[in-house]
Amino acid sequence: MRDKAQRRIIVLSACDSSADPAIAAKQLRISVRVARDFADAVAAYSRLSKTQAPKVELTELKTWQETTQQAEPASLVLVFPLAAKSTHACVPSKAIERIVKGLPRPNDPLIYAVAHSDSSPQETEHQALAALQHDIEQMGANWGGALLLGGAETFEHLYRLPRLGAYRRPISQAIDLLVCAARLGEPLEKAMRSIGHADPRSLVCAQPGLFPILRLQQAIWHR
Repeated sequence: MRDKAQRRIIVLSACDSSADPAIAAKQLRISVRVARDFADAVAAYSRLSKTQAPKVELTELKTWQETTQQAEPASLVLVFPLAAKSTHACVPSKAIERIVKGLPRPNDPLIYAVAHSDSSPQETEHQALAALQHDIEQMGANWGGALLLGGAETFEHLYRLPRLGAYRRPISQAIDLLVCAARLGEPLEKAMRSIGHADPRSLVCAQPGLFPILRLQQAIWHR
C-alpha cells in the first residue's frame, strides 16, 4: 500500500476531439458525469469510514493537447470514450507522453483508465485498452487497471436515476471498485484481492442493468 499522506487523485475527463463536434460534446458530458460520480463516491466512502478523504481534482479536456503537468498525484484517472470496433483508444501517444513526463517521478503514481462505449463491451475495446496499457508502461509509468463501461449512449439519462437502483447499480459497483483501488493506492486487481473480491482482474467490464428497457425508457424520455 502506498503512502496515504500523499493521496491526491487527479481525474482527466476527455472526448474524441476528432469526432463530430456534437458527438464530442456529448462524449465530454458523459466523461464528466462519470468523473463526478467517482469523486462523489470517494467522498462518500471517506465519510462512511470516518477517514480523511483523498483530494480529488477534476479537469475537463476538450482536446488531449490541453494536458498539463500534474501536481504530485498519488493516482491519475483518465476518463474517455472508445469508438465502436476500434482497437485503439482515443488517447494519442503524444498526449500519454506529455502526461507521463508531467508526473513527479519520486511519487510514481498509478494511472487508471475509465473507458466508456455506446455498445456492450467488445473484444476490440479490450484490445484498445491493452494497447493503452502497453503505451503507458513503455513510457515508464505504472498501469493501475481499467474499467470498460458499456451502454454509454444511455448515461445522460442513467445518471438521473438512483445510484444503486436496478439500472445504474452495475456501473456504480464498477466505479466503487476503482474508488477502492485509488483509496488503497493499489492496482485494481490487487485491490480487489485485498477486499476479498470473488473475481479479481485488471479490467472490469460493466453495463447498465436491464439495458434494453433502459434504452427504450431513454427514447421515450427524449421524445
